[in-house]
Amino acid sequence: MFKNVQKKSRSSKKEISELLLDLFKIGVFGVQPKNILDSFLKVSKKQIIVKESTSQKKIYSNIKKIFPICIGKASVDMAKKVKEIFETSDLKIEKGVLIVNKENFKKISGFKCFSSNHPIPDKSGFEAANYLRNYLSNLNENDLVLVFISGGGSALAPLPVDQINLKDKVLVNKILLECGANIKEINAVRKHLSKIKGGNFCKICFPAYIQSFILSDVIGDDLSSIASGMTTYDESTFSDVRNILKKYRVWKKVPTKVQNFIKTGEKNEDLETPKKNNEIFKKTNNTLIGSNNLCLENIQKYCESSKIRSKFENFDAANAKNRLQTNLCGVCTF
Repeated sequence: MFKNVQKKSRSSKKEISELLLDLFKIGVFGVQPKNILDSFLKVSKKQIIVKESTSQKKIYSNIKKIFPICIGKASVDMAKKVKEIFETSDLKIEKGVLIVNKENFKKISGFKCFSSNHPIPDKSGFEAANYLRNYLSNLNENDLVLVFISGGGSALAPLPVDQINLKDKVLVNKILLECGANIKEINAVRKHLSKIKGGNFCKICFPAYIQSFILSDVIGDDLSSIASGMTTYDESTFSDVRNILKKYRVWKKVPTKVQNFIKTGEKNEDLETPKKNNEIFKKTNNTLIGSNNLCLENIQKYCESSKIRSKFENFDAANAKNRLQTNLCGVCTF
């Protein structure tokens, strides 16, 4: 967030409004997949190079097959950019899978494309997630799954555990959205009722390598919360899930089948989501490519280079809800 440092009376409201709009566009431009993905993902001869930081890279060599998977509201742009990156390379990719919300849906050649519902999961999303699971269920140890994750992925790809059905999952999701639970709490419940979330996607793909590129829509950029942490380990437990539902007094509102599954999960470790020490994560690497903070940092860099006096205010996620209500007028001065 930017705060006014020094107001100048000669700046008209129109000038300030235009500047704020320009700054917003600059920030968004800097986190759009089509503008940034090729700075994180490069192909050189027979190697795939992933930029981890300014000084660190992860290199994949001797890969047999490459499977591009795009899940989330930015999936169309992600898929287009992935195709562009590999078109002129020595490596060829297998047919990909694209799951996106109905409003952003477009068919992209080389991908099996699914239009799904958001924020309430539906049958089309279930069919997409089920196809994805079957498609990736028999991979080899030298295969590589490139996963491009953006906001909305959790609702767009619902795949409930066998003990409950999609209708149960949809009802629980609706209850969670209405009860006041925060995104981390909502995702803790979602993960434990899913075959694909909370790191379970990695179970499906194992023993293949998994490299994810994550566009965050979560304050604080907790990777385990973005799209319910498909490619990251889960720290929450079935006991946490029960406590969350009781905290918001909705435990008795969720279907009996869901209650019974949670109770069983508390006693059966085999039903628990994969944790940090699970072997599947030894072949999984997650890379954050865009977020709210990165967007604001891009704006700040522009302000500095343009001699616009500004200040970046870093706030903690716990108080973010209240802080976001702060008046945005007079963001900076010029």
